[in-house]
Amino acid sequence: MTLKFVRDAVRDEAPDLVVVTGDMVWSPFTERAYGEFAALMDAFAQPWTFVFGNHDRDFVFHTEVLEAAARRSRFCLYDCGDERTAGNGNYTLSLYDGDGRLCWMLYFLDTGDVSHYPRVRGYSHIALSQLDWFYDTSRQIRRQNSGFASLVFMHKAIPEFRDMWEQGGCRGVRYEPEGCSLVNPGLFCALVEDGTVRGVFVGHDHGNNYTGTYCGIRLTYGAITGYNNFARNGLGRDLLRGARVIQLDRRGDFCSYFYCADNRRRDEEMCLME
Repeated sequence: MTLKFVRDAVRDEAPDLVVVTGDMVWSPFTERAYGEFAALMDAFAQPWTFVFGNHDRDFVFHTEVLEAAARRSRFCLYDCGDERTAGNGNYTLSLYDGDGRLCWMLYFLDTGDVSHYPRVRGYSHIALSQLDWFYDTSRQIRRQNSGFASLVFMHKAIPEFRDMWEQGGCRGVRYEPEGCSLVNPGLFCALVEDGTVRGVFVGHDHGNNYTGTYCGIRLTYGAITGYNNFARNGLGRDLLRGARVIQLDRRGDFCSYFYCADNRRRDEEMCLME
């Protein structure tokens, strides 16, 4: 059912790029499932990419196996990233207009799985080496370009999502607390200081699909796409399955809506868009 929905969404929306924000698979047959998803994208000649989620690694000892399975796709744009930076898949994609001017820079970050520090419970946090990578990369891009905007894609939310919800003004639902790390290394501060970041998109929490603006940056959950495992019986099981569609313009603005499993579009309050 999940692959059928993805097939319908790609067919009906005809996106320029598909981004999977982690937890693509939770199965003993993870490598094979990655290959099946890649084959579906190839069948549509659909450019796509992804970040790893915490459950993608549950049945795989070496993440590099999944990277290899995905990159066998002719249309996969995933990059393994600098091996000196923590995680797998910290990388960028650049979007240019017809005149060769940089319009959008897309950042992809690996938020890891669980904390590996004995004194810190729960989920892992963005590492200092990843912050260094972001600072260095964004500084170089801003030195060479101007008049562009940026988006960030990763699996787990950062604590500022929770702060934003508590201050009010969000659209969408929050059925569970944000599954973010207990340690806040300052990624959001880095995004604010960068000055080009307009939005952050995450997945992970099965019962959340809200969006809002915090300190000038839009923080946004995707939609539940899968039908199996946690999403079937847990929080968010009554939410319509869907995909968040993001529309970018050349001025650095963007909007988004949901494409749902009944093949109809809905706004961020899940109201039909005719």
